[in-house]
Amino acid sequence: MSELEKTASEQAPTKPPQDMVKYLVYEDCLLELFKSCPICSSVCTVQSYTKGTFISVTQKCLYPTCLYTRQWKSQPLLGSTPAGNLHLSAAVVYTGSSFVQTKRVLNSMHLRTFSRKMHQNHVDNYILPSVLHRWRSHQTSLLQELKQGPTVTLGGDIRANIPGRCSKYGSYSMMDLNSNKVVDIQLVQSNEVGSSVHMEKEGLIRSLELLERSGVNVTSLVTDRRTWVEQLIQEQKPDIDHFYDVWRLCKAISKKVDAISKEKDCHMVKSWQKSIENHLYWSASSSSSEEETVAKWTSLLNHMQNVHIHKNPLFPKCLHPPSTHKRKWLKPATKPTYKLKKVLMNKHVLSCVKRLSPLYQTPVLKGFRSMIPRFAPKSVAFSYLEMLCRLYLAALHFNENSILTQANTAAGEDMVQDKDKKKDHASTEYVAELMNLLFNEVIHNPVPFVAELKEVAFPGLLCSQFVQSETTEAVAGHVSTFGCSDDDLTPT
Repeated sequence: MSELEKTASEQAPTKPPQDMVKYLVYEDCLLELFKSCPICSSVCTVQSYTKGTFISVTQKCLYPTCLYTRQWKSQPLLGSTPAGNLHLSAAVVYTGSSFVQTKRVLNSMHLRTFSRKMHQNHVDNYILPSVLHRWRSHQTSLLQELKQGPTVTLGGDIRANIPGRCSKYGSYSMMDLNSNKVVDIQLVQSNEVGSSVHMEKEGLIRSLELLERSGVNVTSLVTDRRTWVEQLIQEQKPDIDHFYDVWRLCKAISKKVDAISKEKDCHMVKSWQKSIENHLYWSASSSSSEEETVAKWTSLLNHMQNVHIHKNPLFPKCLHPPSTHKRKWLKPATKPTYKLKKVLMNKHVLSCVKRLSPLYQTPVLKGFRSMIPRFAPKSVAFSYLEMLCRLYLAALHFNENSILTQANTAAGEDMVQDKDKKKDHASTEYVAELMNLLFNEVIHNPVPFVAELKEVAFPGLLCSQFVQSETTEAVAGHVSTFGCSDDDLTPT
């Protein structure tokens, strides 16, 4: 029996390991307690054994008539695994941190820790299975709620792990726009679909298939302006009403308007930029049909020229009262008017205005996408399963904080604070739930949890599509920075 296993026979702690308070202890201060015998105060021999953050101390009294012996351990053992080692690995993953950076901090303090290999062993055998199990339980409850609702409106969007067209992963997120909760995440690897540009389509198809298998009746879908999405919905899901996100179109138009305002003799366009954005939102939200939305949108150009009577019978005149303040109205047949008409009234924009969502928008989905790098930074390479589980952690964190209500004062009034204050009031109860699942269930019987993780179908490595050459061939074909082989550089 090893020295570590001998200490496991001691009395079990009264509290579970995840609930115990931890302290930083200096080695010299700790060993000072074992130098003298607690019975006869004689000198003792002290032997220590360490494994990562764990230390056990064996004390033996040297006095012949005493020979007192005791063994002390710094943390409880779960089988042969020190609880502190597993707890540290779990805390790193559950909070979206990096083990490399955490280990660098601990090493700078000379704080004993364990290797990256041991951390990865904890992740593969205990931590990832617990995350997957917790997410699936959470997702099941969300889908059950959606099945009971009369209408289901979802918003979908993709996030690539790196910008550009060479992304390895694409995560397609589907959010319920009524509750602002993420109901599904599909992770697609580029070699599954031939190219990274096809990952969004595959992610959407997989997500809709999962919702259909779960019995969720999707009535509306709000996405980015993608013609292939509209074609896909019309051909395969004709019962779903497909809309474009207003924020996406508004952002694209605003950029072009801002560019026009920087041209010569077009500076007055800048004062209309915010009004154009507001009018787009109003046109979509106040209309009952696609034709009415277009009619209200096309009236904007007349309005900016101080013309408030329009030819379209669906919107014959502006609804605002007569303007009393002076504005820089645009003049007909001028450069600013021509430029704006080309941007605001072209066929592509009008076709997109028809498809704008009248009720639901996706800024909350954008907020979720911006939070994902906290758990899965783009600068760090993860395996498929670890990337998937970190996305699930991001969804658990987001869903827990999506229903937070505004705090009230003692008098019952809403509390407010300065917008510039960057205080973090996020709830992290899901971390405590994951810790309880890990220490109360997974560590004692990991087999069913690991089996659940192994059932996840994941693609092969990107390098598996290439044939690895022999070392001798690679060396022979090596070309230096001077554009010639190493043999050509040999002096004669």
